[in-house]
Amino acid sequence: MNHSEIVRILSDRSGRTQKDVKQLLSGIVKSLGDILGEYGGFTIPELGTFGSHIREERKAYSIPDGRNMIIPPKRLVFFGPAADLKDEYKDTAAESTGAAPAANTEELSEHDKMKLEMEAEAAATKQSKPPDTDPPADQGLGDEQEEQLD
Repeated sequence: MNHSEIVRILSDRSGRTQKDVKQLLSGIVKSLGDILGEYGGFTIPELGTFGSHIREERKAYSIPDGRNMIIPPKRLVFFGPAADLKDEYKDTAAESTGAAPAANTEELSEHDKMKLEMEAEAAATKQSKPPDTDPPADQGLGDEQEEQLD
């Protein structure tokens, strides 16, 4: 969904003109950005928490260049949905796919959550291993191949 579709939907639901909604939305986004920059984060009840943190300078290896490099610090912005909102959409997703509701991952570390997601993805897209192309161990080389080795 893009910006103009959001403006149209909000206009329809609020009874205001699209021009008014666009100006209001623009003002809200700018104000929230200013607050985020000034205070580092804020929470909107029933929606979630917006925040920012600085990723420190770090070393990395550039494969194409074959050299080490230093990546400068960077400010990152994050969003964490409110628990009720997350639960509402988690239950909706489970119903639409017919899957059982996901296990409670609230108490897991980010690493463990990522590991669980990767395992679930791997299980969902499990591919069969290609057949082994080597001859069985009990079969020797042919006579011609043995002569070439001598």
